[in-house]
Amino acid sequence: TPSTTPSTRPVTTPDEPGTKTSACEDKRGDGGPMDLLSTTLAVGGDVVVTAKLAEAIPRDDTVDVGVMLLSQDWNTAQYLVGRWVNGRPLGPRNRGMLTSGRIPPARVLVEGPTVTLTYPPSVLDGLGENWTWGAWTGADGIFRDASGNNVDACPGPVGAMERQPF
Repeated sequence: TPSTTPSTRPVTTPDEPGTKTSACEDKRGDGGPMDLLSTTLAVGGDVVVTAKLAEAIPRDDTVDVGVMLLSQDWNTAQYLVGRWVNGRPLGPRNRGMLTSGRIPPARVLVEGPTVTLTYPPSVLDGLGENWTWGAWTGADGIFRDASGNNVDACPGPVGAMERQPF
């Protein structure tokens, strides 16, 4: 069954007219159950992150699926993160590292191994025209890797936090 809070469907879809998308794929198979196979970032009426994992969200760990957005001058960063504890969603959260740290409302939808996080367009405030992004999965317990808790990343290898242009 899909797990949702508080709404079930994103407003923006990648095939909606006027929506700009950027995607990355990770074919390494290096993240276990939280292996990040691909991530698509769609910007239209909303900002929608769709992450495809190797398996459904684990029910025996605290796990994150997140995206970092970074301005070209590195002065503004946004971390858009969904968190689950023992398979239950805590809901997405927005942590601003270099900005004011505002927390906008968001929606989350989980259908099997696909996680969709939806944010208002205000999460792009301050990023400017030429910003970059990268996605990751993390775990606090049994799926932890040697670097701390990042399990997988896209683009690039675990722990590299590489980014690509949007």
